[in-house]
Amino acid sequence: MAVKKILLIIAVAVTLHAAASAAPQIPDSMLTERRLKVMVVENPDSVLRLLDVAEARRLPSLPQYRIDLLRALAYNELRMFSLKERYALKTLDDDSIEQHPHVRLNAMAMAVSASSFYGNYDRAYAMAMDAIELARDIGNKPGEYNILQSVADIAFDLGDREQGYAYLDEIITSGYASGNVRELANVSSALGAKVIQLYADDRYADALAESVRRMDVIGRIDSIGGAPPGFTDQQRAYTYARIASSAAYLGDSRRAAQAYDDFMATQYASTDYGRAFIVDYLLVSRRFDKVLEFTRPLYAVLQAGDTINDDYYGVLFTNAKAYSGLGDASRALSLMERASAIRDSLVQRERRSHAQELAAMFELGEKELALSQAREQSARRLSMLSVAVGAVVVAVIVLIALVAHYRVVLKRNRMAARQIDELMAQRSLLRGDAGYGEAPQSQEDYNRFAEMDRRIISDRLFLLPGCNRDMIADKCGLPKPAVSSLVQQFAHCSVGEYVCRLKVEYSVSLIKQHPDWTIEAIGYASGFNSRSTYYQHFNRVFGITPAQYASQQHSSKS
Repeated sequence: MAVKKILLIIAVAVTLHAAASAAPQIPDSMLTERRLKVMVVENPDSVLRLLDVAEARRLPSLPQYRIDLLRALAYNELRMFSLKERYALKTLDDDSIEQHPHVRLNAMAMAVSASSFYGNYDRAYAMAMDAIELARDIGNKPGEYNILQSVADIAFDLGDREQGYAYLDEIITSGYASGNVRELANVSSALGAKVIQLYADDRYADALAESVRRMDVIGRIDSIGGAPPGFTDQQRAYTYARIASSAAYLGDSRRAAQAYDDFMATQYASTDYGRAFIVDYLLVSRRFDKVLEFTRPLYAVLQAGDTINDDYYGVLFTNAKAYSGLGDASRALSLMERASAIRDSLVQRERRSHAQELAAMFELGEKELALSQAREQSARRLSMLSVAVGAVVVAVIVLIALVAHYRVVLKRNRMAARQIDELMAQRSLLRGDAGYGEAPQSQEDYNRFAEMDRRIISDRLFLLPGCNRDMIADKCGLPKPAVSSLVQQFAHCSVGEYVCRLKVEYSVSLIKQHPDWTIEAIGYASGFNSRSTYYQHFNRVFGITPAQYASQQHSSKS
């Protein structure tokens, strides 16, 4: 073991010597913060190598904390978020950072986003609060708004939708009347995020109203000037697309059609990718041929490269819905199977990427350890012993905490899963001969709702694209106002919430029937457009995630 460590030290020393020999070939003009920031998006690997050279030269113009922050940016582009967080935190640990609050704020923002990505919400939230306070102290409004939107994302991920909306509204209220383009850009982003969440909650009237407010903000950005070329055109295109689909769901076909025309008049809509943003409206308005027309050019672009990506998955899934609407069930099923295969491949790729990231972290740790040993040979053994003992102690503490937390979560999930099964059994009984619960005030209304409910479930109307009050009324032969009244009286919710609840309950049966299916496949088969929407609604109805429920089902069978 000692021989291996000595060889590692020698190898690092040789590498450093080689880097020092090669360093003169790279001029200092290449090692500036401005130039490296320009390179980081397209060539993050090259930036990391140049930063190694800059660190070895100890350039006064590029101090250590700025090198670490640039490394965090590079690892962000490489989607190695553990390393991004590591170097963002290392930047914050530098003694010099207190003299540069704007750099510190940038590092805190990156640490927050990295922690959120891996679900470390407590740490992300605590740091976000500190970052917001710092941004306010130094008067950095765009920085404050950026962190607030990250906190809103955390709240939505945790299922606290009321708090998520509150954080977005804080940005909007504070910056709506601003005359600063960067601040207004943050307000536009917050409004866009709010519209997406309202749309996911089936709050189409509210989504429409916020889209109108966003158009006002975009107009003021244009009048002030200074935004990047194409920025406001793209923002308008996104907003028109949401106005069109929201208005279509509300039955305002005239306004939806006008928003569609406005969308098509944007420069962004003249691009193949841009037109894809209007397909949701086209699906709602049942213009399935137009969906296929707008997505067809994307196949050539996407198939020219790696097809295991979210964009290709989205095209396949959208076209599957279009062919289903056209009545071509065979082609729809084929596309859905291809989309599911890509989704599974994406999950596997994410796992491999995380494994590679861990390997890179291990390699980096070995390198840093060897460098430390080479610089401090006199204290090598003591340092190694301290590190080893400290690592063991930390590992034991973390392990104990994880085991305790796991037991609590497991117990809670087990109880929740049992309650779900009991609830589903009760609802199955209520939909049978036992009736729907307490005696209704009107037996006639009761019978109408019972018959409508059985028809929706037996024909699986809730799985049809755009299932809403009008569709239910048409399929069940009921007046439209009667559908809303019956659902409110006996299901105690809106028609949209009722349909969503049926989808969630149907997904529970699929989890039991198909233990080999992925959660993503279950969600899409249950009529949800995305994994996040499925998780959100399942958690809202039952209080746990579908993955947690599935885990309890599988463990109880084994």
